[in-house]
Amino acid sequence: MTVEPDLQAAALGYVARGFALTWMAHGSKAPTHPGWNTHAKAVVTPDQVLEIWNGTARNIGIVHGLGDVKTCSLDVDQVECTRGVFAEFGFDLDLLRQGTPTVEGKPGNFRLLFRQPAGMDLPLVKLEWPGRSAAEGKITLFELRAGANQDVLPPSKHPSGKRYEWLTPLPDDPLALPEPPPALLELWTNWSAWLPELQALCPWSAPVEPKAAPYTSEARPHLDIIGHFNQAHDVRSLLEAHGYKPKGKNRYLPPHSTSGIPSVRILDSGKVFSSNGSCALNDGHAHDAFSVFCLLDHQGDVKAAIKAAAVGLGIELKQPRPEPQSQRTDSPPPEQEGYADSLGSKTPPSNAPPDPLRRAAIPAAPYPVEALGPILGPALVAVQRTLQAPIPLIAQSLLGAAALAAQGHANVVIDGRVIPLSLFLLTIGASGERKTGVDTLVLQPVMIRQRELVDGHKLAMADYKSAVRVWEQAESAAIKEKAADLSKVRTASQEKSKALGALGEAPEAPFLPNLLAGDPTSEGLFKLFANGQPSLGLFSDEGALFVGGHALARDARLRTIGALSKLWDGRPLDRVRGGDGASSLYDRRLSLHLMTQPLVAAELLADPIYQDQGFLARVLISWPDTTAGTRLYVNSDPSQEAAIGRYWLALTTLLYRPYPLRPDTRNELAPRALSLSVEAKAVWVTTFNRIERQLGEGGVLEPIRGFASKAAEHAARLAGVLTLIAQPEATVIDANTITCGLLLMDYYLTEALRIHDSGIADPELQAAQRLLDWLHGLNETHVHLAKVYQCGPSGIRDAKTARRLLDVLVKHRWLTKLDDGVVIDGKLRKDVWRINRQEAAL
Repeated sequence: MTVEPDLQAAALGYVARGFALTWMAHGSKAPTHPGWNTHAKAVVTPDQVLEIWNGTARNIGIVHGLGDVKTCSLDVDQVECTRGVFAEFGFDLDLLRQGTPTVEGKPGNFRLLFRQPAGMDLPLVKLEWPGRSAAEGKITLFELRAGANQDVLPPSKHPSGKRYEWLTPLPDDPLALPEPPPALLELWTNWSAWLPELQALCPWSAPVEPKAAPYTSEARPHLDIIGHFNQAHDVRSLLEAHGYKPKGKNRYLPPHSTSGIPSVRILDSGKVFSSNGSCALNDGHAHDAFSVFCLLDHQGDVKAAIKAAAVGLGIELKQPRPEPQSQRTDSPPPEQEGYADSLGSKTPPSNAPPDPLRRAAIPAAPYPVEALGPILGPALVAVQRTLQAPIPLIAQSLLGAAALAAQGHANVVIDGRVIPLSLFLLTIGASGERKTGVDTLVLQPVMIRQRELVDGHKLAMADYKSAVRVWEQAESAAIKEKAADLSKVRTASQEKSKALGALGEAPEAPFLPNLLAGDPTSEGLFKLFANGQPSLGLFSDEGALFVGGHALARDARLRTIGALSKLWDGRPLDRVRGGDGASSLYDRRLSLHLMTQPLVAAELLADPIYQDQGFLARVLISWPDTTAGTRLYVNSDPSQEAAIGRYWLALTTLLYRPYPLRPDTRNELAPRALSLSVEAKAVWVTTFNRIERQLGEGGVLEPIRGFASKAAEHAARLAGVLTLIAQPEATVIDANTITCGLLLMDYYLTEALRIHDSGIADPELQAAQRLLDWLHGLNETHVHLAKVYQCGPSGIRDAKTARRLLDVLVKHRWLTKLDDGVVIDGKLRKDVWRINRQEAAL
């Protein structure tokens, strides 16, 4: 064939440059032979070229990540749209083409070939926009290609029949290939962070504006100051005062930017949004002028910002003390009698209906699905599309499974502090939320792997038992002695020692196959880790079985939560027994995900032991709103979704990957270190400090201080799990991924505050609610003190506790204390309350 010599000569030239090649059918764009993107099947020598391109016309492909010289490419399908996108981000597509080797296949489109920077493993990503009509579907503007992916090289044949050709030729020296410019690398390496911005540039699709930054509760009394500040200032002047440089109409370049991308943009609403990993404004929210002022001038301290804003605006922040009621000459209007006006008494009228013990449920914040990254995020969308369970519930299951797969392979290390990748998760939902269906789908790779381990364990046990019998027989023969003469006994003893030494140690039992544990006590966990896998998951879609089971029974609870806390911290498990002596297990890993119903969760959250022992501070809690009543049947198999397949593959890759073990041990982990990049650490430290400032007296996070004090560590764990799921061999967490971890952590902080504010975690309110329910079950109008602590609900067994809880119900007007005694059951009772059975005020 006339084209064969040209293809063979071209392939020889590519191999000589250090490229790794593959082949495909002539006129095709995709290889079909198995393993084409592996080192074993890559074409890297002249002999391989002569064998493959010899008598059969085949297209040539370059496998970017396999050669001595690693390459990457920018493949442009929509030139005008791509030109506009790049211009928005501060670089010129046409200028980029100059001097960069350029391939043309389909007329009008082109591909730029670069040398991948040393030490980088770039992903395959692409920018898609919705079509101009529903019939058009999605259109691809460009792809950034690298790794185990290939591009067709000239003089291969395009499916259109045209030959691929070099518009700008390759240099003879592969090291003369240009690297992608910094701005393009910034997009490439932090793709998931930039993707919303790139998609928002579509001119025929209405962009979704980022959610505005919420003001903390401490700011609410001063929203008038915030409003006045926003009227008096605009975000542009504030940005420029802090060294942000305007670029184009609505973009700013952050100070100290190394990429050159103007990553801070002004939205149509006038708010500002940042995608720069090291920018203080980059928290996933849109910011008004006051929010910019708070973050840039006061490092997120809302109180300090309000005070400074008030001074700048000339507003008196301190309100005058209200005039005492006894000195007022005016009186409230008749319709408000008994109620407070803005300066008066706050005593409600005597006939006011009772107040609920807890405020009405606060709506849950939306879950930041985009922060789950390129593997878990699309998988969540695919699961939710068919099962229609609450999004946070699905996210919890995905994160739990991902942590189980990742935790044995790496630790996050920050300034010498070792942070395991284990996650503890608690999901609260009523029956019917499809908890089991979600877990069954999400944990399928884990169940398949565990089944294989169980099957292998059966075979290994049979071999082990045979080996033990042989060893015991050999041991018996080695120590057999019938001699009565003492000198012969000594000689025989020496010979027995030699024989036993030659025999070696007894065979070791195979490891237990368990990857999952449902309801283990601390002793059970110790045995599992001593004789089994070094990485386990404690997962249950019926968390009540765990909370109410042996592990958390009253006599075992402290031991169990102590062991769980140690495992989360990465500390050794210790056990001291009279018969067994003392033993310690080092470097085991456990992730936990419990799905439980609200009543069980309320019991757990209200128990002070879990708070005092620091267990709940280690748990990421989500209580999503129900989707029941909206879940019409979807005729689709979620297991056939491409996103689910990619998630299963990522999980399987880690589950089958051999654990790094400490030398001379069988199941003691030695996880590698995951460090933060310079930019990632700057973002993490900024958030760490901002959270710490909010933990003090009166701070917005003070009510959840225990959990919030570990928030930055939670974020690092989440980022580490996301990193390994996407890149199993990664050693660095980049700025984009740590930002994702911080966005997820922000959700869990918000959720913890929401649950706290609802009162469910207040043990006194819980006890008061139980007492109120008991009182409403009585067919009586009055109750006396002795009856409450003698016959009332569990936990109220003394007069002091009963009085305290009765006082709570009096304050909420469910009871009225009677000053005079009342005869009840034939006796004069001194401490008596009337039970008010009106409905609570809503």
